[in-house]
Amino acid sequence: MSDLRTAGTSPDALPTRRAANSLYLLAMLLVITAGSAMQMRSFAWGLIGTEVLLLFLPALLYLLARRLPLRHTLRLGKLSPGLALLSVVIGASIWLLAVWLEGLMSGLFGYSVLGGPDMYPTNAGQAALAFVALAVAAPLCEEVLFRGVIQRAHEPYGPRRAVLLVGLLFALFHLRLAGLAATLPISLALGYVVWRSGSLWAGILMHAANNTLAALMLIGLSLRPDLAEGLAFPSFPLAALGGGLAAIGLWFVRRLTAPRRPEPTREVRSFSARTWPLGVALLLYLGVATVEFTLGRFPEVMAGDERIVFEAAPWQAPVRWRYELRNVLDDPVGEAECALASEGEVLTLACLVRQEAFEAQVGRSFWASDEAEFRTTATWQRNDLALLHATGERASAGLPMSYTVGPVEDRLRMVTEQLGGTEELRFPAHGLVSHEWPWRLSALPFSVGYSRRVSLIWPLRWRPATQDNGPMRTDTHLVVRGATPLHTAQGNAVAWLVEMGGQKAWYDARPPHHLLRYEDGFHTWHLVAIE
Repeated sequence: MSDLRTAGTSPDALPTRRAANSLYLLAMLLVITAGSAMQMRSFAWGLIGTEVLLLFLPALLYLLARRLPLRHTLRLGKLSPGLALLSVVIGASIWLLAVWLEGLMSGLFGYSVLGGPDMYPTNAGQAALAFVALAVAAPLCEEVLFRGVIQRAHEPYGPRRAVLLVGLLFALFHLRLAGLAATLPISLALGYVVWRSGSLWAGILMHAANNTLAALMLIGLSLRPDLAEGLAFPSFPLAALGGGLAAIGLWFVRRLTAPRRPEPTREVRSFSARTWPLGVALLLYLGVATVEFTLGRFPEVMAGDERIVFEAAPWQAPVRWRYELRNVLDDPVGEAECALASEGEVLTLACLVRQEAFEAQVGRSFWASDEAEFRTTATWQRNDLALLHATGERASAGLPMSYTVGPVEDRLRMVTEQLGGTEELRFPAHGLVSHEWPWRLSALPFSVGYSRRVSLIWPLRWRPATQDNGPMRTDTHLVVRGATPLHTAQGNAVAWLVEMGGQKAWYDARPPHHLLRYEDGFHTWHLVAIE
């Protein structure tokens, strides 16, 4: 067993608290600015660049400039096999607890954070690069900065306080509100094990074990989302198991390491003279966390009064999509076929939906529909996908209905006929009609957090105000939540997730952004084939 804590070592031979706190603030500023820019261009390469250039390099340059001995300062002596194994077990066990805490906090806050499609590897080369970034570069570089320099500088003022402080700083450094609780257990455990064992290698191994499981889960979800669809994960039993194993592992670390030797101490100076950088860093964290919470929980705040501006049609017509319809119990209840045709500068989408009669109940909610056939068409301008005309006809013994949409001055007008009656609804030209917008949104300028005000137009919908069915306009917000792996009959893909008015749609992250899945509140449309 190795222990590099040397009794009587002069505090002047260690990093200073002023420098450590300044390094922390500098690293946070660099991550928010240059690191974010690098990771937006390429997630894996950007993460490696962030870890090596923005975290590891400043720490190393500081140690070299102060002429501090790297082996002693960073505690790089040999680590016993027993402590090495315990470090790996603790790191892997805490990951199980962290995943559950992440899900718990996401549920409490009412949102989850999704990244862009680039963070999900789609082949073996990308998977290997993501693994190196998460499981090699991050543990090595972050441990050198946090447990090698920052915690080392704070330990002479009280090692237990140093573990708590640096554990909190490390959790805040990840700049996430919903993920703060999930990061704290591994943050505190890392500090304790490095301090108790007297070896930075213990922290690197623990961190690497934790991140290895996270990397494997990311890679597995990306390459085989079909295998993950049936998993009930995270789960409390696994979290309890992981927390229990980690606690046992920490107990063994304490048993296998020598009692604390006297540590050199430093005089505690004023807050402003030593720790003001931490106050600035806390303000930065609160600012980023507020933006995350606002985008995740109230994305409509960021939309303002801006409306959707569509890009040119992404498809090269003709295209034919075939979908399977499933109810809330995931039972097949119908099929749909949509064909896109082109004539000059005009595109026409024609869809035929055949639905079986079904009844379904989930809890106290009940869904029922009779057998029906639904035909719709929509005509768009090619250059900006402006809606020109639309029609729809529902053939059903229970509730037959038809509608037409056409221009009136600078607006559009919908005329709905049902049960011998006719109703009219006028709406802005930028309105989205319920049976055509899922395909039109393929031309969105997709980006994480993209949000716009929209008017959804329904030819037939329950109207609480009048207690009847009829045409209705709903003003709501469209939000691009981010990207997520998705399994389809066409294979596994990474898809943009769009939410709007209680409905969800998934679009292939690769152009031309085909509609892969669509939840309309009554059915889920699953892509079967593209022809």
